[in-house]
Amino acid sequence: MTLVGFVVASVLGAGLLGASVFANAQVALAADDEVVPPVATAGTGLASGELAVDMSGPVPTATLRRSVPGDESAPETLAELDELVAALAEDRTLWNASRAIDRLRELLPIGTSHLERALDSHDQQQRHFAAYLLRWRTESHSPRLCEVTVEALRRDLIPGYYRTLLHRPAVDALRWLASDPVPALEPLRRALYSQDSQQQFYTAYLLAICADTKAPSFACRILIDHLGDNDIGGDALMATNALYRMGPRALPEIRLARRYADDQASRMLDLIERNLIDDDNGIVRTLDAHHARRQQLRTDTVTTVYVDPCREFDLYRSPIPQL
Repeated sequence: MTLVGFVVASVLGAGLLGASVFANAQVALAADDEVVPPVATAGTGLASGELAVDMSGPVPTATLRRSVPGDESAPETLAELDELVAALAEDRTLWNASRAIDRLRELLPIGTSHLERALDSHDQQQRHFAAYLLRWRTESHSPRLCEVTVEALRRDLIPGYYRTLLHRPAVDALRWLASDPVPALEPLRRALYSQDSQQQFYTAYLLAICADTKAPSFACRILIDHLGDNDIGGDALMATNALYRMGPRALPEIRLARRYADDQASRMLDLIERNLIDDDNGIVRTLDAHHARRQQLRTDTVTTVYVDPCREFDLYRSPIPQL
């Protein structure tokens, strides 16, 4: 009997030990065995089926990357970001910049500091790809990002930029700056005297819509030069809107310009001045009144999109003029 009792006790003890070991996941299972994730108990902070990580010892880097989103300290993240930003530069490898942009879109705002450093790159393509990503995937309005974005207003095409993003860098830059020109005022004021006619025109528009007072007369003259009939599509509408948004300080230049304006420019100058006078007198006209003014001034020969481009012009509804 004593021997039988000893055997029974041994079997029961082994069973209990095995259950304890499997419960603590210390014994490897065969390939065909199925592991059922434990259900968290109250107070663990884990969802059903989620495994807890033992933090008492060294934590694998992969675990760190999952546990702390946005942490750039993980070696793999730093190495990957370095490689992705390097791939933005112009080189002989096809489509590597495109793939890097797609991946960086996923990672941002992680890697913002990497892209900010790339804004100082001597490689034009890398500099402007970095600026593009920062504009659309972060809240950055750093002075250097504003400088590079104002630089992008130039007519010059950046090799590889259009082939990758399918738009001119100037278009993206103009629309981003127009949403809030104030952080970029200093580089914009310098660019107003640019030898690049496109950059100068876009800059005059941006300074006008934020009513910058540093050089209103010069900005007005640049804009007024685009009101007349020419071969540049859309520049008169953009200039009309800018001069109206500049407000009463534009009136002296508007009235002076009548001396040399062609027929189209004269009609647009009339439209701008009448709108400014309405605003000054607190007059709010009905849509029918705006239609009547449009017929009277024959501005429908300039645009069929807007009843009154002074008030309605939109950088997203209209093609951006290319100078």
